[in-house]
Amino acid sequence: MPSLKHHGQMSEAFITALFLSVSGGLQDVYTYLFRGKVFANAQTGNIVLMSVHAFAGEWGEALRYLVPLCAFALGIFAAEFIRLKLREMQWLHWRQLVVLFEILLLFVVGFLPQELNLLANSIVSFSCAMQVQAFRKVNGYAFASTMCIGNLRSGMDSLCAWLVGGNAKAFGKAVHYFAIIFLFALGAGIGSVALLPMAGRAIWLSCLLLGVSFCLMFLKEDIEALVAPTVDANVFQLGDKVLRGDFNGAMAIVDDLLFLQERPESILTILTMSFVDYYRAAAVRRAGVADATARKELGYGGSYRFTKALEQCGRLSRPALEGSLEILADADARMKQSAADGRTVLEVTILRLIELLRRERA
Repeated sequence: MPSLKHHGQMSEAFITALFLSVSGGLQDVYTYLFRGKVFANAQTGNIVLMSVHAFAGEWGEALRYLVPLCAFALGIFAAEFIRLKLREMQWLHWRQLVVLFEILLLFVVGFLPQELNLLANSIVSFSCAMQVQAFRKVNGYAFASTMCIGNLRSGMDSLCAWLVGGNAKAFGKAVHYFAIIFLFALGAGIGSVALLPMAGRAIWLSCLLLGVSFCLMFLKEDIEALVAPTVDANVFQLGDKVLRGDFNGAMAIVDDLLFLQERPESILTILTMSFVDYYRAAAVRRAGVADATARKELGYGGSYRFTKALEQCGRLSRPALEGSLEILADADARMKQSAADGRTVLEVTILRLIELLRRERA
């Protein structure tokens, strides 16, 4: 299972995802068994039960499912708000802030009596939604740490791709998904056992699991792997392979992105972005503009893309950069033709770029 390894050991990101999944299973069983048979995560179930009670004229019962459902929606909004407002924060990653907020909310829930189940369920649903919105990928694979249906679909899809199509990478992907499903189920089992001695305070076990995840995410590479190959990472890696003349390495990145169901048009955009970064960085160097000023004016913020572009732009002449952008513009036009094969266009474009840069260096 090569995809479970990272620098010779189990990927920290995958370990973090597992802790999140155990916590997700525990939260769901906690609200269902102890807080009046309401789901914290499975909002489809809440919608079904809400509708059943509503059509039976049991409006009070319907409300017990409607309020957590609305809280879940607000939790998604809150997580996205935090991302948009605090993603440039330096001292703490915004996803760590989400986890910290989740820990505090669940800790409070442990003190609430069963007479306040509606409030408790709403808080847990809000917390779960923040988690599922903030952590959507692990090691490049889309996943959910608080529900199973998407993971089960993706796992079986990958298993079929391996068994029928002979795709070796699909096996590792399937293992990821089935491991996450197993850990979710394990969390539910642990939660059900813990309810007897701990009652309402069983939710504090989830706080403990989330605390471990919070600490693991101080490892920078762990955060990056949890959110998948980011746009910044893909831009740098693909552009760097082309600059080095590494055709096989560049196409390996392209094939990985295609396997993860990225559209060829999106991959071409990623490659174009890398050369736009180089062009801008070269212009900044020629103009003698301070790096901080350039970052602000060009909208890069704290992105390391521009740092890497500044480091590498010296390897490219102005004609080489302009020629590269012309090649990419031509590829974009060919990509938009209905009969064009996306991978072939990318392959030819990368070859043309490497050949242009090789001629420039000769």
